[in-house]
Amino acid sequence: MSHGRRALLGVAAAGVLPVVVLFWGTLGEDTMVHGHDVALQLHPLGRLGRECWSRGEPPFWNPSVWCGTPYLAPANLGALAPLSLLTVPLPLETAITLQVVLALWLAFSGAALLAWWRTRDPVAAAVAGSVFAFGGSVVTRVLAGHVTVLGTLAALPFLLLGAEMLLSGGGAGAAALVALSTALLVVGGTPQLAYLGALVLGARLLAGALAARRQGAPWPASARPVAWAVLGGVLGVLLSSPQLLPGFEYARESVRHEGLDVANALYGSVGPAHLAYYLFPFASGDPSGLHGNPMVRGAPGDAVNEGLVPYWELSGFVGVTALALAGVAVASRRGRFWAALAAAAVVGSLAYTLPFYRWAYELLPGFRLFRVPGRLLILAGFALAMAAAEGLAALRAEGTAGDLARRRAWPVAIGLGIVLLVVTALLPGVTRATIGSPPIEGEGQEDSLAMAWVPALLFAALALGLRKAPAGARAAVPALAGLLVLELFFFARPFVGPIAPSDTLWAPGARQFLERETGGWRVDVAMGPADYRVRPNEPVRNGFRSCGGYDPAVLRRTMEVYNLANGEPAERPRFVSVIERITHLTPLLSCRYVFARAPLSSAWREVCSAEGLRVYEMPVAPLPRAYLVRRARVAEGRDAVLARLSDSSFRPGLEAVVEEAGAALDGLPAAAPGPARIVEDLPHRVVVEAEAAVPSLLVLLDSWYPGWEATVDGEPAPIHRADHAFRGVRLSPGTHRVEFVYRCAPFRRGLGLAGLGGAGVLALLAIAWRGRRRSGPPGVAGAPALTPAAPPPR
Repeated sequence: MSHGRRALLGVAAAGVLPVVVLFWGTLGEDTMVHGHDVALQLHPLGRLGRECWSRGEPPFWNPSVWCGTPYLAPANLGALAPLSLLTVPLPLETAITLQVVLALWLAFSGAALLAWWRTRDPVAAAVAGSVFAFGGSVVTRVLAGHVTVLGTLAALPFLLLGAEMLLSGGGAGAAALVALSTALLVVGGTPQLAYLGALVLGARLLAGALAARRQGAPWPASARPVAWAVLGGVLGVLLSSPQLLPGFEYARESVRHEGLDVANALYGSVGPAHLAYYLFPFASGDPSGLHGNPMVRGAPGDAVNEGLVPYWELSGFVGVTALALAGVAVASRRGRFWAALAAAAVVGSLAYTLPFYRWAYELLPGFRLFRVPGRLLILAGFALAMAAAEGLAALRAEGTAGDLARRRAWPVAIGLGIVLLVVTALLPGVTRATIGSPPIEGEGQEDSLAMAWVPALLFAALALGLRKAPAGARAAVPALAGLLVLELFFFARPFVGPIAPSDTLWAPGARQFLERETGGWRVDVAMGPADYRVRPNEPVRNGFRSCGGYDPAVLRRTMEVYNLANGEPAERPRFVSVIERITHLTPLLSCRYVFARAPLSSAWREVCSAEGLRVYEMPVAPLPRAYLVRRARVAEGRDAVLARLSDSSFRPGLEAVVEEAGAALDGLPAAAPGPARIVEDLPHRVVVEAEAAVPSLLVLLDSWYPGWEATVDGEPAPIHRADHAFRGVRLSPGTHRVEFVYRCAPFRRGLGLAGLGGAGVLALLAIAWRGRRRSGPPGVAGAPALTPAAPPPR
C-alpha cells in the first residue's frame, strides 16, 4: 500500500475518535441521540417503517397521521436511504444513534478525502474533515434531530470529489462516483440539500472548464469533465427513481405543489448583525438551548412563520482557526473557488435583507419549493472547511509556495485581530439587536471571547514565528490543527446528548385507557399555552392513529379540510396540525379523544388522568371512519367544494360533497342508508362491509390519494373524492364487501429505471477497471484511483 493511501486510511480512522468521544453517553442500550425531529417524527414514524420492512415490503402508506399519508414518497423520512435501513435488523433506538454516528464519520471521511485529493496533506485532510463534520452547520443537526440531513450531508463531499477527479483527468470511474453520490443525495431525505449540491457541482465544473480554457485547452477537452458529470448525474437520478418518482407524485398533491410564496420562502433568513455568531456562538448563552434565540425572525407580517428560528437552522460556526486558515488560502492564491462559494452562501443566507436569494427564487426552476435560506450556511461551512485545508497545506508546503503562504499569514492574522476587536466592542449590542429580541439569559460571552481570542492570538504568534524563523516554526504548524479540533469539540459538546426512549411514552394508565376505549377512533393533541403543549406525533409513538401530526409537506386537500374544521382559512399553510377549535366539520376528523398536559376548558370532559397526562372526550360526536350517506351533491372545482363544506348548513355524516357527476345521489339525507364497519385495517389494505338499504355512497374518512384502488364484491370500482379529501365508493342496495388497496405504481416504475441506472454504473466501473489494467500496476501514471493525473486547478 502506498504512503498516501496509508496516510488517508489513518485520517479516516482518526475520525472515529471524536465521534466516539462525543457520543459515548448515547451508545447504551437504554438511550438514543436526543433531537427535536427524532422525537417529533423520526422515532414515532420509524416504528411503522420497521414493521413494514420486517414483513418484506416497503412502507408505502402511513395511516397514522393526517388521516393517512404516503410513507415512502415524502423524502424527509429518507425511507430508502442506506443508513435508514439499519432500522430493519436493529432496535429502533440503536439504529437512530448509529445513523447519526455513521453519518458524521462519513461526512468527516468524505471531506478529508476531498481535501487530501487537492492537497496531498494528511494533516490538512484531517482539518477539513473536522471543520465540516463538527462545525456548526453539521453537528447542530444532532440536537435538531435532522438525521436525514446528516445522511444527505455525508454524500456531499463525495459528489465534489467526483468533480475534482473529473477535472484532474478522470473518466468513467469518476463519473460512477458522481452517479452514486447523486443517488445518495436524492434518497438521503433532504431535497433542498440535494438541489444545492447539484448547483455546487455545476459551479465547480464550470469553474474548472473556464480555468482549463484560460490555460489554453481546447473546448472539447475543457467540456469533457462536464459531459462525464452529466452522464453520472443522469445515472444517479435513475438509481434514485424509486424515491424520486413517488416524490414527484407526492409533490403534486402536497402543499408545495406550486412552490412557496415569497414570505414562506424567506422564512429563516439570517440577520446581518448575527454573522458575528461565526466567531461568538456563545454570545447569548449556551447555543444548544437557544430555541427562541435572538438571531432572526421569520418574515415580518407573516402570521404563520413570524417568530424566532432555532440556532440549529442557522449555525455556520467553523472556528476562528478555520477562518484564519481560509484567509491564508485566499492570500496564497489557493482555494479561491471555495472562498467564492462560502461568500455566495453567506450572501444568499441574508435573503430577507439582500435581493440575491429572491433572484434565485424567481429564476431557478424548483428553487421556490424550499424555505429557510439560512441553510445555505451549510454550504458555507463545507466551503470554509475546504479552504481551511488549503490554507494549512500552504503553510506546510515546501519551497516557494510555502514561503509565500507564511509571509502572507502575518497580515491575515492582523486583519483577523482587527475584526475580532470590532466585533467584541459591538458584542453586547449584537445580542440585543435582532428586531427587538432580548438575549437569552445565561453566561456564555466569556466562552465566546475565549474561543475567539485564544486561537487568534496563538495564530498571530505562530504567523510571526513562521515569518521570522520559517525553518524552526514550520514544525509547529500541526499545532493549529490540534487547536482547531479542541475549538470545535468545545463547541460541539452541548449539541450531543442522550435521551431515554421512554421519555416519549405516555403513562401506562393513559395508554391502557385508550387501548380499551378507542376502537376505530382516532386520537389527537390539544395544543395551546406551552404548559400543556405535547408533540403532535405522540399518538403514533404510543401506538394510536391520529387525525393530525407533523409533516413539512402535508397533502394539500387534507390540510384544507383540517383548516376548515379548525375554523381557519383553507389556504393557511400548516406543517403541524392539532385540533384547536370545534366546528360543524370537526366530526369529519373521526377523532373521539384528545390529550393534554394541563386542564382544558369546561367544554371538554376529562375521562382519564394519569401521571400528568389528561385524556378528554370530544365535545361533539365524531363520525366513524366508514359510513354510508344517501345524498351526495356535486360541486365543480376546488373553490365550490370548499365553499359548500364551509357552509354551516352542510351536515357531515348525512350528506357528502363530490366532484364527479357519477357519484351524485339525490336521496333524503335524514333517512338511514344502512350500517358500515371496517373488518380489516392494515396500512396498505382496508376492508369495509356495508349494508346499503338504498343507493348510497360509502365514505371512508382516510385521505384520498392516487394509487388507491377499490373493489366492490371483487369487481373494480372507481374511488371518488368525498368531502374534498376523503374516499368515496358508490354502492347499490344490498350487502357489499368493499376492499381498498394501495399500489404505489411510481415506485415500481422507479425500480425498473433504477435497474437501468445500476447497469450503467456497473458499465462505468468496468470501463474504469479495464483502463486501470492497461495503465499498469500501482505507481504508474493513471493507475491508482486516488492519484490525480494532473494538479487540480486552483
